[in-house]
Amino acid sequence: DAVAFSDDGQSVVAVGSGANVVISADAGLTWQSTFVQFEEAEVGNLTGVAFGPNGWVVSGAKGILLQSDDPTSWTLVGNGILP
Repeated sequence: DAVAFSDDGQSVVAVGSGANVVISADAGLTWQSTFVQFEEAEVGNLTGVAFGPNGWVVSGAKGILLQSDDPTSWTLVGNGILP
């Protein structure tokens, strides 16, 4: 499980078991839960999240890497990188 904040502290993204992503756009006052899935990959547990100049990055089991400018929609950028 992991959590990260945007530079302004308003957006918060938390990730955890079962491909769950929980998002807050108001510094944690309210939360929206989402489930990440892709036909071409089994996402599994999400273990890390970070925010940087190019948006959000999430890492997970089985080498899964996800990227997003808006944490309500994710793009699969890595699958099976690690054994």
